[in-house]
Amino acid sequence: MTRTIKYFMWGFQDAFRTSLEFELNRAFEAAGIPLEGEVLLVGFLADDARRHPICIEPENGPHRPEQLEGVIEEAQRILSEEPEARVRYSDARSQVLHARGMAARSRARALENRLTEIIPESSFLGEGGDVPH
Repeated sequence: MTRTIKYFMWGFQDAFRTSLEFELNRAFEAAGIPLEGEVLLVGFLADDARRHPICIEPENGPHRPEQLEGVIEEAQRILSEEPEARVRYSDARSQVLHARGMAARSRARALENRLTEIIPESSFLGEGGDVPH
């Protein structure tokens, strides 16, 4: 059976999300917490490739990338207002890592703000990282 991923982030994104959701719910059950969690993966295009700028997994779920329009611009605004973003390192590698970290935190804050608007009962748990391809 051929599997096609429209909002492609990496080849095993569906298996990763499903496993994460399973473990989350297993942890809730083990802790006696009467909740059922749902995991939503969101990916942002990291290069200038001609692909979707925002991807969501599960792609056939109730949430669509269009609901996140403007998040990238909001992340850029947050980053531009962050005093720590103006910190400069003389070591080139440290500067690159600092800039990537600041960009990731800005995206995470913008995404958390938007998800809270469209899914009021949501909890945001991480800023993510780069997935090499």
